[in-house]
Amino acid sequence: MKKYFNIFIVIVVFAGWGFSWSEVRAATIRVEIKGAYFKPSDEAFRDIYGQGQTYGAELGFKFNKFMGLWLSADSFSKKGKMTFTQEETTLKIMPISAGLSLEMPLSFISPYAHLGVGYFHYEESNILGQVKKNNFGYAGQIGLLIKAFGPLYLDLFGQYSSCKVKPLELEANLGGLKAGLGLGLQF
Repeated sequence: MKKYFNIFIVIVVFAGWGFSWSEVRAATIRVEIKGAYFKPSDEAFRDIYGQGQTYGAELGFKFNKFMGLWLSADSFSKKGKMTFTQEETTLKIMPISAGLSLEMPLSFISPYAHLGVGYFHYEESNILGQVKKNNFGYAGQIGLLIKAFGPLYLDLFGQYSSCKVKPLELEANLGGLKAGLGLGLQF
């Protein structure tokens, strides 16, 4: 956990070298809602729960033309069947991620990349009981911001995240691949 916190501090300090106080006062703020299709990395995880939709929100603070910070919260909830007993089991994964954002503004399209750390909350409940775990991981995202009109924009993105937890005897990766679309406002 300390390792990921230190990585986040280094990212914030690095971001601080890239802009001046006058740029901070002229910063751009983004607010976005998003939906994505999530494919977990862990094969055993996919066998029980499969893949599915995830929903979330993102807040961005762009300090200058190219660099900023982002904060994202997502939710993935799914029902599945236990491997041996076929009893119903329910899963919730709620990652909160933050980090550095780099953007290359072109005319109405801006390619971007996010790199940061995430805090993953995991809940699984079934006939055997309930398990709740939390751990730190990382996330990287690339995408295209497409200006629609006025402050409205679309965000077409792909993301990879990784977070390992050990709920019982087996280790599982809560991360995976996401492909999605967001709708946001930029001020």
